[in-house]
Amino acid sequence: MTFHGEGRSQADLVEALADGTGRDAKSIAAGHSEVTQLIASWIREAAHAGNWTRVDKFANLAAPLRAPGLGEAHQEILDSGAMG
Repeated sequence: MTFHGEGRSQADLVEALADGTGRDAKSIAAGHSEVTQLIASWIREAAHAGNWTRVDKFANLAAPLRAPGLGEAHQEILDSGAMG
């Protein structure tokens, strides 16, 4: 799925906006309302790809938004035994 027809995925664009701390979560969500609903799936995708920097950045973004599925996504990562 691309974002605003720019040829980049929504996840790529949101990752570029996020500072990694979560302090900017509400402003990002205000401008991109789909973030709250999609971010848990982005965390799963990043974990499956072994992109732990992206997992961390998205987890920090998702926490203040209380994104649905966040806890489950984290539990799946822990249960997988992945090292990252």
